[in-house]
Amino acid sequence: MKIDGAKEIEKMLDRLGTKVGKKVVKSALKTAAKTPLAQAKSNAKGTVGGSMGGLIAKFVKARMMSKMRKGNFGVAVEVSAKGNDYFVGYTSEGKRYYIPAAIEYGHDNVAPRSFMRNAWDVTKSKAFAIATNHMRKGIERVAKI
Repeated sequence: MKIDGAKEIEKMLDRLGTKVGKKVVKSALKTAAKTPLAQAKSNAKGTVGGSMGGLIAKFVKARMMSKMRKGNFGVAVEVSAKGNDYFVGYTSEGKRYYIPAAIEYGHDNVAPRSFMRNAWDVTKSKAFAIATNHMRKGIERVAKI
């Protein structure tokens, strides 16, 4: 994710301090992730459809990237089913595979039905704008206190 005007935002974040700056960034990214998250859930229900589409939509989550370095911000929208075997399938040879990945990227002679990639392509510019605006507003709000 590359944001226009990121250098000036980075300078403002540096003036706030590390702890406060991280809070502002985290809040902005959580807000920005709501748009692709909603689109990914909608695509899973529509593109994949059926009970598997509903399950995938239920387990699509936004997760903050854990090891963000200075100047790098990120949030991941992913299918997360920790502890559940809903999405694990086995081939006739006993080889294990992850069903959402097989749907997203295709397998054998089956064409891909991309629901995550399309969600990001549709909402990318809107997510960037939301993240940038919320970072600027957050910096201004914290600076006034």
